Amino acid sequence: ATSLQEAFSENFGQCELTGAKDRCEHCQGCLVEECTITTAPDALIIKLERMEARDKDLRHVDFDFDLDLDLAPYMAPDVDALGGTRYQLTGVIEQRHEYLSTSYYTACVRGPKGEWRAMNNTLLHEVAVEEVRRRQPYILFYSRGGAKLPSQPDVPGGTDGATCQQGSNHPTDRTGGANANDAATTVC
Repeated sequence: ATSLQEAFSENFGQCELTGAKDRCEHCQGCLVEECTITTAPDALIIKLERMEARDKDLRHVDFDFDLDLDLAPYMAPDVDALGGTRYQLTGVIEQRHEYLSTSYYTACVRGPKGEWRAMNNTLLHEVAVEEVRRRQPYILFYSRGGAKLPSQPDVPGGTDGATCQQGSNHPTDRTGGANANDAATTVC
């Protein structure tokens, strides 16, 4: 796939199963599988595979992504998506390669007023949306329209007396990971 819409279309919807065991027991016709989204999360994180193997060669694939995304065409028909199915791009992580053996990451993040900022290990500066669109993403972050994502996730049970490595007494993740409904888990 060379665009987010193309990737969603390839991975969601109906497809005919063609394996030898994928036949109807009664009529021996082909079975059809339907892959849909049953729950629209508040945050959507999409990791992209942007390398393509051709003739034993890995090639970089340019990838087009949307600033706004609607999951409605990919949702199960009987699902009521509370909160809607429209998403807005809030962040882009790009993996940049300087040489064949080295790479580093940069990010663009949308601020609360819609402004975009680009950053790396040493710089932070405001950029135009056109600059964000020119990026070749490795990971895309979308948030559902109207969803207010926490800047610091609430952790059940508070701090339990735990402190982070810097010595502050704020909630830390001691569960070892996020559950399926969490947008992200912050660990100091």
